[in-house]
Amino acid sequence: MPDPRLLKPPRSVNDAIADRIIRHAIYIERLKTHQVRLIIGEFNEGLAFEIAAQIERSVGSILSGPYLSGLATTNRLRGLAARNAKLIAEQMDTLLKLLVADLELLAGVDAAWAAKMLGETVPLAFDFRTPAPATLRSIVRSRPFDGALLKDWWRGLSTATQDGVGRELTRGLVLGEPTQVIVRRIRGTRANGFADGYLQTPRRQIEAVVRTAVSHVTNQARAETYKANADVVQRERWVSTLDADTTEICMALDGRVFPVGEGQFPPAHHQCRSVRTPITASFAELGRELGIDLEDIAPGTRASMDGQVPADMTYGSWLRRQSAAFQDQVLGPGKAAVFRRGKVDIGRFVTRDLRPLTLRELQALEGMI
Repeated sequence: MPDPRLLKPPRSVNDAIADRIIRHAIYIERLKTHQVRLIIGEFNEGLAFEIAAQIERSVGSILSGPYLSGLATTNRLRGLAARNAKLIAEQMDTLLKLLVADLELLAGVDAAWAAKMLGETVPLAFDFRTPAPATLRSIVRSRPFDGALLKDWWRGLSTATQDGVGRELTRGLVLGEPTQVIVRRIRGTRANGFADGYLQTPRRQIEAVVRTAVSHVTNQARAETYKANADVVQRERWVSTLDADTTEICMALDGRVFPVGEGQFPPAHHQCRSVRTPITASFAELGRELGIDLEDIAPGTRASMDGQVPADMTYGSWLRRQSAAFQDQVLGPGKAAVFRRGKVDIGRFVTRDLRPLTLRELQALEGMI
């Protein structure tokens, strides 16, 4: 039960909460980049390498005569297509297991961070709770984002990759291309970082799903934490990253207030970067909820818990309030100096291409280790 004695003099609880959530969201964007590189790295070392090796082993023996000159050749082609499909399905399943394990760990970390952040920001002694582990696991495994479960998004990627590899293989055979040319058609060339082959398409799709899944898991984990502490947190406000990459749907949702755990949740679309920030109950509301008379707390303190957040908050206006060191960390020293002079809008600077951040680095930045 909260102790009405103040632990620290707040300037504005909801301002402080919004500051910390937005700062945390920047770290999460960096974590997304790390997670993408991890999964894509496994994709390259496993699936891309094995597919190329399998095609190199098989195509020469298949094309012992004119293309599709007889039933034996046709059956060999079908066999290769089936082996490719099986290999892709197995490799994609391995990647999904790796991603699910990482996301379940992330759900626990972000829920713990949300409880820690509330405990450090709300000026009452209160034991903020975290959701049950089963609830956090269900976010990863059983809750849809952007219309489908993670496993269904991944199954679609696997099927599309199987179809695409088969299509490109057939095209190369029809054109009478040598084996190495067919391999390059599918895998790409080392000189171009393998970005000029068909497999670059599933790489981009994997990146979109991974980024969206991280957004889904972190937003839902924090929402479950707010629900577990609904006597203090009563509403949530949508905050969009207002830069050149912001979509119209996130522009429209920016600033909307929802009851805790209800309404639209980020991600609103693939690669969404929006968040929902918690809005605390007023002292009067908290007192009524818990049967405690908090009406005699100083007016200045009561104002800090009035459930309001700045209506004109944007990412750029928020970043201007941060320290020069943090601005340098986000934008880089050169861009940050220009930003501080007020000559260029934030949308010219902030993109998704931020330095990768590991989960351990995220915990260190948030003082969790």
